[in-house]
Amino acid sequence: MGKRKEEAKPAADDDFVAPEFNQEAFARREIAAFYGTAVAMGLGLLLGAASGLALGASNWAVDGSRILLVILGIYASSALVAYAARPLFARAGAQEAAQEPKDFLGYGFWMFTTWLAVWILFLNFA
Repeated sequence: MGKRKEEAKPAADDDFVAPEFNQEAFARREIAAFYGTAVAMGLGLLLGAASGLALGASNWAVDGSRILLVILGIYASSALVAYAARPLFARAGAQEAAQEPKDFLGYGFWMFTTWLAVWILFLNFA
């Protein structure tokens, strides 16, 4: 059996045409994502401070109510953050960037890691 000769395709079919790039829309989306991340980190900072202060206040509590006070402080500060998150994202201009679930996942990651860092700092000093 012989090798089949490949037919040469015209060069016009192989040309790649890049899609149009809207630089202004890209810049606006990136700035909105930055504002969203800044808001998430700010909320994580507030949540971490509230959790740390609840832990510090529990040092003065009676032993039986200590864990209850810490849990209530964390839940109360979480509820405050959940209530304040949507208006803060909208006010910061992050509403446009927060349309996709992957953006909320990223904001949640930054909020959690900021909360964890601040809470660990409070654990060291409490």
